[in-house]
Amino acid sequence: MISSSSSQRKKGGNEPWRNKERHYCPLCNAWMGSDRQSILLHENGKKHREAVEADLKRRRDEKSKKEKQERELEAVFRKVNEVAAGGTGAGEM
Repeated sequence: MISSSSSQRKKGGNEPWRNKERHYCPLCNAWMGSDRQSILLHENGKKHREAVEADLKRRRDEKSKKEKQERELEAVFRKVNEVAAGGTGAGEM
């Protein structure tokens, strides 16, 4: 009986409680403890601040590039519509 109850215990049952949750920073591709102190230490670190700046710059560049492409596309459509509207009137005369 004694041996069966000891086999039902979890392994490492005498270990002190440890938080097994981890926090992941996708910008830095880094794992750290989920406690507030570890997260703040990481977020105030040089590597993380540089990664945030690089990400913001990349997003701004992508947004401006997308807006430029949309403006160019609208200009092309405007020209096509002008030619189409002008072409039908000139062809009927």
